[in-house]
Amino acid sequence: MLSVASSAGIDVGKQYLDVGFFPAAKPLRVVNEATGIAKIVSVLRAKGVGRVVLEAVGSYARKVICALVEAGFQVFVVNPRRIKAFRDAEGLIAKTDRLDAALIARFAYKMSQDLRPIPDADQLILKALSTRRRQLTELIAMEKTRLRQAMDQMIIDSCRHLIATLEKACGEIEEEVDAAHLRRRPLGAQARNSHLNSGLWPTYFDTPHHRYAGAGNN
Repeated sequence: MLSVASSAGIDVGKQYLDVGFFPAAKPLRVVNEATGIAKIVSVLRAKGVGRVVLEAVGSYARKVICALVEAGFQVFVVNPRRIKAFRDAEGLIAKTDRLDAALIARFAYKMSQDLRPIPDADQLILKALSTRRRQLTELIAMEKTRLRQAMDQMIIDSCRHLIATLEKACGEIEEEVDAAHLRRRPLGAQARNSHLNSGLWPTYFDTPHHRYAGAGNN
């Protein structure tokens, strides 16, 4: 059972993901790829973490955010300026990826009332996109296995053609996730001020929901 009383912070880099916890626990560092992200999900589940906070750092965080949403965690993407202000308030000077992850976890716990999760509707779309990307990735892996085993030229050509098609489709899904993080629907003044005061960069999807409503179905 996931418990929001236990929080995690993730410092996102191009190569590595550093995870900190509050209450304090042994930090975790993994590579920023599928195997590392799966490790994070497994560890967070084992520790009963429900709330996960990341800084808004662009495309490097895309895959881990998708995986966390798909796994059912409460995911919050926070303006880095808020984390910096929190660090200054704690009087911290030293700065490393692991220290930042621990700081983000403390922020997630202490500032929980000011956090706004990715909106539910957006979570559903993001989850569907993530599920579809995973399905395509699995299909690509299977076709690459068949390609390595193939001896007939026609089968080789068929595998290569299908791999290229699947990779193109997977790339389009990933581009849609990236674009969704950049687009925002117009907000009313009250809602816009609320989001600005919270220091979050919320995700709004302009893509009609019906386009992906069934994307996560097997």
